[in-house]
Amino acid sequence: MSLQPAFRARTRSSNLTTPVSTGSDAFDFGSYLDTITATETNVVRSETEQNALKSSGVTLLHLKRAHKAEKSFLEGISSIRDTNLQLKWATMLEMIENPNKGGATEVHRVFVVCAGYPTRNKVMVANAMVVDWQLSLMKKKVKPNECPWYQPSTQGTDLRTFFGHMAKYHDWQISDVDLKGFDGALDGVLKTEFQRREKEWVSVLNRVLYIAL
Repeated sequence: MSLQPAFRARTRSSNLTTPVSTGSDAFDFGSYLDTITATETNVVRSETEQNALKSSGVTLLHLKRAHKAEKSFLEGISSIRDTNLQLKWATMLEMIENPNKGGATEVHRVFVVCAGYPTRNKVMVANAMVVDWQLSLMKKKVKPNECPWYQPSTQGTDLRTFFGHMAKYHDWQISDVDLKGFDGALDGVLKTEFQRREKEWVSVLNRVLYIAL
C-alpha cells in the first residue's frame, strides 16, 4: 500500500475568521448557544415568525455540534501521553498568533499549520492527530454490559462535522476524503477498529444473553 496520499487539486480563499475564542476572554460558544436556545423558549413570536425560525433551529444545532466536535478533538489529542506522561501533541496544542482577521488573537498551532492547501506533510500530521482522537473516543457514562464505544455512524457524522467546521473557521482544505489509501490512514484504521469492537461486543452480549437464559 502506498504511503503517498492522493491529493485533489483545489483552491480556496483564506479570508476567514475564527469565532471560537481561546484567548484571554475565553468566550465559550457552547455555553452561549445553550443559553440563547433556552432563552428562545421564552420569546413571544407570531406564527409566521415561528415557522420561519424552524429552519434556523437546524442551523443552531449544527453550529453547536460543530464547536462540540472541535472541543472533543482538542480533548482527545490532549489525552495522548507517552510513558513519561509527556503530551504527544504538545507542540500542536501550543497557542500561536491567529492569521485570520477578526477572530481570536491566538489559536492552537494545529489549526494554523494544517490550514490551506493539503500537502503530504499536512495530511500525514492531520491524519495522525485525528486517528489518535478517534481511537480515544468513548462514552462518558456507560451502563453495566453496555458497549463503551460510540456507533461507527455516530463517529462518522462527527468526523464530517469536524472537517466542515475546520474548513469554515480555520481554512482547512483537508477532509476525511484525503485520509484514505496509505498505511496508517484514518479510513483503514477505523475499519479495523470497528471490526474489532463489533466482534468483542457481540461476544460479550452473547455471553450476557446466555447467562440471562
